[in-house]
Amino acid sequence: MKRFAFCSMFLLALGVAGYAVFVYGFLPLGSVLHPDMKASFLAHRTGIYAHIFASTVAISLGPLQFVAGIRQRGVRFR
Repeated sequence: MKRFAFCSMFLLALGVAGYAVFVYGFLPLGSVLHPDMKASFLAHRTGIYAHIFASTVAISLGPLQFVAGIRQRGVRFR
């Protein structure tokens, strides 16, 4: 059951990250947003892309924090 839960969490995290990469990487910025938010996104284009890139990396690496072997090897980095 633990393996199923981990695999499910990992696939869902990659799905969210993949969605963000597709929507904000391949579609015009703000095309799937409410019109009121589109103006703000276009005004802060660099910050939006930095936020999306950082969050994609974070959500992709997030499930790895639950792998016991990785946590035990990293104990020396307290």
